[in-house]
Amino acid sequence: DEADFAHAPFAKIGASWWTSGPSPRRVWPAATSQRSPGTATHPDAARLVGGATEGMLLELDGAALEISSLDAEGRFRRLTRVPSPVLPGFGAAPRDGGGALVVGIAKGDPEEMVTFAIDASGKVGALGARYPAVHGQVGHIAAIPGRGAVILSATGRHTTWVDADGASLGEAEVDRMRYPVSCVDGIRMPSGLPGVAPGAPRPIPELEHFGTCVVGMPAWEASGATTVILSRLVGAHVSVERLRIEPAAAPEGSPAPPTRPKATPATTPPTGAARGQLRGQTRCPAEMALVDDRLCVDRYEAVIAEGATGRLASPDFPITPNLFSSVLGDWATRRERVGDAHARAMPLPRPAPFQLGGVERPVAVSRVALDPSAYLTGLVAKEVCANAGKRLCTKEEWRTACRGEKRTRFPYGESYEEGVCNVANKGHPAAILHGHASLGHLDPRLGRVLLDETAGLWPTGSHTRCASRWGDDAIYDMVGNLDEWVDAKGGAFAGGFYARGTTSGCDALVDSHPPPYLDYSTGVRCCATASSAAR
Repeated sequence: DEADFAHAPFAKIGASWWTSGPSPRRVWPAATSQRSPGTATHPDAARLVGGATEGMLLELDGAALEISSLDAEGRFRRLTRVPSPVLPGFGAAPRDGGGALVVGIAKGDPEEMVTFAIDASGKVGALGARYPAVHGQVGHIAAIPGRGAVILSATGRHTTWVDADGASLGEAEVDRMRYPVSCVDGIRMPSGLPGVAPGAPRPIPELEHFGTCVVGMPAWEASGATTVILSRLVGAHVSVERLRIEPAAAPEGSPAPPTRPKATPATTPPTGAARGQLRGQTRCPAEMALVDDRLCVDRYEAVIAEGATGRLASPDFPITPNLFSSVLGDWATRRERVGDAHARAMPLPRPAPFQLGGVERPVAVSRVALDPSAYLTGLVAKEVCANAGKRLCTKEEWRTACRGEKRTRFPYGESYEEGVCNVANKGHPAAILHGHASLGHLDPRLGRVLLDETAGLWPTGSHTRCASRWGDDAIYDMVGNLDEWVDAKGGAFAGGFYARGTTSGCDALVDSHPPPYLDYSTGVRCCATASSAAR
């Protein structure tokens, strides 16, 4: 229930509204089909922020950050191209006076989040606030007119306030929610909302109502007022309401905002592969990392999308109609006979409605902070990579990428460290649900079972230290989370999944199942040769 905030889907430029994805399009007052001028098309690699007269489009292209302006009529103007301080999956918000405030996972340190500002001319400022990444997820950044911006972590528990230069003004943490709520739309906020000034979140009585969730991101005003959209579940009925929260009166003698700490340069002279990429010789798509200057590897385990629409399939079900039906039939016939009363009462995850008839031209999509798709056969894994213009990694390529440029046995070093990667967890989901670890491996609920009071399967990039380092980039979860199909005669998958009791790290390999095999632990990430992957 502590799902990540989705990036804001729209940006306001003057009086017009635009979609903020990698291909900006005006949707009001007159729709256009105008597309981005850059080459980046991956959803994690581009952001559009609004402005009073011009918006700003930020696109990652290899190691570079392309910065362009966009006016309300759809006219683009390329401003600059600089080394990017952040990885794909970053967030951005409008900045007073034009430009953008940016937050993202630091390039070169996947355990750190950084912020920085870009002025209206495209000049990138110094790095401002730095704080630990929360399970590798950026969360969301929203502008506060006249003050800077507020950043909420992916879980909504940690808040950071920054000024117009991206420097930290303060931080606050809130306790976990007192009770869990399954949201039909939005996420369950802990107990309150942060205000425009640093400090503990203000308790909001409406949020205490059982079944109330926050949709999207709250909007803050310079006056201190906050507007939020709530979804409220009562029985089987869901209502949506807009709530405006007036600012609380500041107590007498309130301290002044903290002074800004000394900032450090955001852009440093690029070296090695980064220099070549800044010269326009991009070697890998935005969602892939460059390995040994010859191979592109997906930065995150794949989730499956419908090729024509980009809609994401449920990660808990097979994507082919016959296997989908088989899984549902198997669950329906076994559910009353297997497991204790609590296990039998656990509901199925919801499949995506379009998935009921099969996923048309399924594509492997590498995205941060999403549950990766399991229940993939080796045949489907090969197909979804090919549909993405990529291929399965060979065993040798996969192992090389996993070991990192230091060639260690584990992504993080030579010796096994418990808990760094999501592998060898205590408990087994099949044993918990069905009474035995060898039973019911097609049950769609297995990835949702808690193991020793923690999740089994985690969103991509959650274990920030489980990162195979290549230069200032990293590949996440090559050990643990899901087993990953590789291109091997007779079929094989590598890395170990979250409940596999292996401490073999990058050497972990299962080659006893043929390509038509699948279960709740089998996923994929794709490879491509660097020369053919260039854009």
